Amino acid sequence: MFDNILADFNNFFGDFNNINSDFNDIKSLLLANQSLIIDFLSQSYCIVLFAFLFEMFIPIPKALRISAFNETFLYLGKKVNKPTNTPQEKTFAGIILPLMIIIVFLFISLLFGFIADFDIVISFMLLILVLETRPAIKDATKIYKLLRKNQKEDARTYLQTMVLRDCDNLSTMGICKAACENIILRMFINFAIICWFVVCGFTGAIIMRLCYELCRTYNKKLSEYKDFGIGIYRITQAMLAIPAYIFSMFFLLSVKTSFITSKRVSTSYYAYISGIVLGLVGSNLNIQLGGPRYYKGEFVRYDDIGGMQNPRDISILKSMRKMRFTTLMLILILISLQSLINYFLY
Repeated sequence: MFDNILADFNNFFGDFNNINSDFNDIKSLLLANQSLIIDFLSQSYCIVLFAFLFEMFIPIPKALRISAFNETFLYLGKKVNKPTNTPQEKTFAGIILPLMIIIVFLFISLLFGFIADFDIVISFMLLILVLETRPAIKDATKIYKLLRKNQKEDARTYLQTMVLRDCDNLSTMGICKAACENIILRMFINFAIICWFVVCGFTGAIIMRLCYELCRTYNKKLSEYKDFGIGIYRITQAMLAIPAYIFSMFFLLSVKTSFITSKRVSTSYYAYISGIVLGLVGSNLNIQLGGPRYYKGEFVRYDDIGGMQNPRDISILKSMRKMRFTTLMLILILISLQSLINYFLY
């Protein structure tokens, strides 16, 4: 009996030694391929994928986002955009102030990156702070739930925090249309930020986010920023051009068709590049966007773009999901292309 127990112990320790040997083999394999793993994770597309998913599911305090500085941007704008200035002076000030703000933010971010030796973790963290997919998803879901409960007044009040147009007298269809346009453009900005991050690193991502926030703060659709906001508006539209055409080619799967359709859906809209995105998504979902609206009591009429049907409450969620899916698929396609290129070249 004692011999049997001793034999069992020997077998046990033998199995343990085998497991330990296997563990050491796995450890050696990981160490041998450590550089390959680091190289893969350090690729810009992989950073983008993890940052996009992380920001979408993990709550981030609003105070850490660039949009938290909008009140500061508004205060600075009021200081330099004086009613007594001539239109030329307002236009010049509207170019200089945004450039100064962008330079300050770039200096701080570059200094932070230099101190941290531009580690991939820093790029990951900065990208998370400039992406705002989760707030857009939250707002879309909130408006949808309010409309489903027939709480139109609460929906108008909540929508007013999202858009610049007057929401006091919006019908249910008007609420849905305004919410769809806002969600589509906000989520497209995230795609544009990703594109500029791939091209220029977190410097390009920060510039894109700042341009959008400044363009929204000094929006030329508001009478007081008609001259002051024209400069940052043109800069923002220029930066959105390449991401918009990439976006359109993914939707239409044809370079020729995408350029023709993009031109058709955007030439009648007040903002050419924004019209490309709204027109394509509206056409894809068959919802009509654009149309008349009020800004601080002033009536403005934009041409209708997109599909034929009036948007409903479910259209808000469909718009959000379409933009989220498209962005994620484009990231995965870019990662696949990068992997294939690396495989054939190296």
